[in-house]
Amino acid sequence: MFDDLPIPQPVVSDVKAVVEFCRSERVAPPLVKVRSVLSLNRIIAELRDAGPLSEDERLKLLREAYESSLARMAYASFWLFYDAVNQESARQSDLLGNPENVDHPAPGSTSTLPLLARRSDRDLLEPFRRTAHRGRQILRDAAPEVADLLQPALLPPISWTRHPISGAWAFWNVQLQGKGKGKGRPIIEVNCALQAPKTQISDELLEYLLWHELVHHVLPGRGHDGEFRRLECLWPDFARLDHELDALEERFDMSKAFAHK
Repeated sequence: MFDDLPIPQPVVSDVKAVVEFCRSERVAPPLVKVRSVLSLNRIIAELRDAGPLSEDERLKLLREAYESSLARMAYASFWLFYDAVNQESARQSDLLGNPENVDHPAPGSTSTLPLLARRSDRDLLEPFRRTAHRGRQILRDAAPEVADLLQPALLPPISWTRHPISGAWAFWNVQLQGKGKGKGRPIIEVNCALQAPKTQISDELLEYLLWHELVHHVLPGRGHDGEFRRLECLWPDFARLDHELDALEERFDMSKAFAHK
């Protein structure tokens, strides 16, 4: 009954518990309002605050965090959660890159680099279609069970952000606001700071960034786990494009790109 709902979905054990309650009590189970937040950053901070730990001690703390939080809903197994924590910890230690990340330029900073210009007519849909088409070809060999999620009819809506945002070049997310069919469905937004001429931000670079977001689309709720990294690096020229995106601040003055209009 829950296969067509966005992540997080109820875990099998919880569904079985509700069914068994109804069978035994013959009434609907009481509803209890719960508010909870899952933060990998907080879990990683707690691990670091705990000081030197043996692997058994670290596993015990992570197991407690998994079983006492929304992690059980966001990750299908403890080992997927364990992998996500390790990936995020490595990323925070600069051992792994993330093409979504961006550092906002300091207010009032001066630069002799060329300005990253803004082009309001820069097309996003055509690079997105090409990315999805190439992505389907990659997934048919690498992960055929999810390849059909990149069929045109199943692609999420895509758009530029209304204003430049700090902290991310792009993001995949589930739309929680609004009415009608749009609510609860995935969307992709690309930072409009990249809405620049092709001579500065090439379609090739945009398509690599869009591929990163489409891997989130076919692996929802997985974060940057091992399977995510495996699929991400199958994109042609992955390493070069990842470095190019990381080095944008070294090539361009970003102050105009991040100015709100």
